[in-house]
Amino acid sequence: MYKFTISAPGRVFLSGDPMRYNKLCIAASLDQRTKLIFSLTPKAQNEGHIEINFTSIRLYARIPLSATESFFELGCNNQLTEANLRNLVRNFVDQLSREVFGRSDNYDCNDRAHLLSLQAFFLLLILVSRGDQIWVYTQSSWSVKISTKLPIGGGLGGSASFATCLAACFYRWLFRKDVFNQRDLSRIRYYVQKCERIIFKSPTRLIDSVISVYGSIYVFENAWPTNERLRYYNIERIGKGIPGMKIALVYSNVHKLISEQNKQMESMKQSFPFIKSIQSNIDNVVNKIKVTLDDTELMIGQRDLLKVQKLDYLKDGYVQLAVNFILQTSILSIYSENFIHLLTYTLQKLIRMNQELLRALGMSHPNLDVICNVITPLLSISFAGKLANNGGGGYAFILLSPDSPDAHIDPIVNAYKLHNFTAEITKLNCKGVRNEPTL
Repeated sequence: MYKFTISAPGRVFLSGDPMRYNKLCIAASLDQRTKLIFSLTPKAQNEGHIEINFTSIRLYARIPLSATESFFELGCNNQLTEANLRNLVRNFVDQLSREVFGRSDNYDCNDRAHLLSLQAFFLLLILVSRGDQIWVYTQSSWSVKISTKLPIGGGLGGSASFATCLAACFYRWLFRKDVFNQRDLSRIRYYVQKCERIIFKSPTRLIDSVISVYGSIYVFENAWPTNERLRYYNIERIGKGIPGMKIALVYSNVHKLISEQNKQMESMKQSFPFIKSIQSNIDNVVNKIKVTLDDTELMIGQRDLLKVQKLDYLKDGYVQLAVNFILQTSILSIYSENFIHLLTYTLQKLIRMNQELLRALGMSHPNLDVICNVITPLLSISFAGKLANNGGGGYAFILLSPDSPDAHIDPIVNAYKLHNFTAEITKLNCKGVRNEPTL
């Protein structure tokens, strides 16, 4: 049996609005991961099958390989447009629903999560293989099991994380890639972005695909003013070397559509000219967060460079020079550790400023104040929180100190439960798509 496991992270917006032209937004990977287990088994004499088990949305289906032949034959056409691909996949999933799925399958065509997940599954099968390699899918029975810690529709990049696991799975299987290099990751991101556009119609698809594939922290500048289909971002990775940042991730119990929020903002701009100055101050906060992360990255980079130079001098026998570098490295290590604490403190202040400005615009919610105040008595300091998506509601995060003891985790989670919030402790700035140990 050929078997492997892949996982990909979620995404949060640290600051900024990805939809505003010529402005920055900062997004980070969230260590709430989607996990995929792939298994390949010899095909039985009479019939092979594809087994799909998406546990988080309770979708199970067992599809005979013979039912996929015409679909794969049409999918071999490299000249298919995006519209053709969308229609091909939609029609095939509809056909499966009418003619193939039986009592043992629990696919519900009226369940949007079921429908889009199955469409994304078959679209990515075609996108990754495009050509004769598509017939590899019919040579053996195989199964895909996907579970996730990301809430469905929670605004945390769940669809991109889901698509990344599938794209990486099919890519690894077809090309026998046990390790993904930069070219592989670039191809996987391309497939994910296409799936996000064709199936999930995500307005932040480029951002979400970058974060789910590469992880880390990235700055995005919306460099295209009007045409949403052609929106283009300048992209820069920042914060290299910064360890994962501990957060409390809390469901805010707030439901508000982004479209409603945007209408509210446009209406306020017409009535109150000072709104633009508040938005300008929010932009300044975003730029300051970027500078803070850049400075921390520079300090950590200098420390790591000295470590390399120290080893080179020891290797070449320059003991005294090596000793000097050891002393410098030790000093810089102390400074860099202090920098991590200073980074957390500075980010907490900036997030607080950001939240106060959003409150002034009427774009916050009282629940966010409650979320920040709940744990203040536990840790004896005040906290600032921010909604994790690009507006409206959903999840919020609170940046915690890097040395917050594990003994505080249960009291924090329980304190939120008492106020009817669900919460857990996790991290930002984790790795992107990766291979995991397979049990």
